[in-house]
Amino acid sequence: MQDQTSHQQTNITQDVARRHSESPSRPRARSHLSPSHGTPSSNTVPSKYNSDPYILRFGIDSLYLSYQGELSEEGENKLYTLKELAQSDDPRHQDKAQLSIGDHLFKVLDKGQKPFAFVLVDNWFRIAFSKRSSRSMPLAYIQISSELLTFHPIEEIISDLEFVINSLSSQVSKPNVSRVDLFVDFMTNHDLDAININHWVTRTTLFDKHYIRPHFTGWSIGYKGDMSARLYDKTVRRQLTCPVRRQLS
Repeated sequence: MQDQTSHQQTNITQDVARRHSESPSRPRARSHLSPSHGTPSSNTVPSKYNSDPYILRFGIDSLYLSYQGELSEEGENKLYTLKELAQSDDPRHQDKAQLSIGDHLFKVLDKGQKPFAFVLVDNWFRIAFSKRSSRSMPLAYIQISSELLTFHPIEEIISDLEFVINSLSSQVSKPNVSRVDLFVDFMTNHDLDAININHWVTRTTLFDKHYIRPHFTGWSIGYKGDMSARLYDKTVRRQLTCPVRRQLS
């Protein structure tokens, strides 16, 4: 009987405590954020809650890969021959400085890209190859275009790229990521020119502001470091640098 009475008293005490916590005289804890105003913009909340800046799109602008390996003797001889055609003063010879591999038709440039001896270019890839004698250098250094990254999955891109490289090389390694250029396109009502340099939270101390007089066009941040950023007004730059638009205006 005593145990039952004690159990009932406990239930009554808990019920009173629960009702007391819900009593109008004791207001519940509230967030300092009012639901009617939404979540204020910050760099820690999802972009869908940030109305300014308004993010249009984002992704990888350029991807740079490198491969270890060695040009085959046949591949190097072929590239030397095409490079010599590209260096010719005769336009008819220059037009023949092309290399067809799979679905690609590469233009072989007349100059290398130091320290690489050969450069092949099409609308998907820019591939720089080192000579067979350059033992300390990667076999190839590749820039993958922004357009390709936008419309094709990375697995398909890598498979196609490695078919091209293996056509000219041997003992090719897995790809190494050398550099990634990320982008975010956004709209804002903020005056980016008015940002105080001390308001940037960075490790770097290297900053540049850019103008096409009298218009502010953007910032460069940490441009000599391992990580850098550019912030620029695409609309202004295109209006001021496009000859057709200048003529129409």
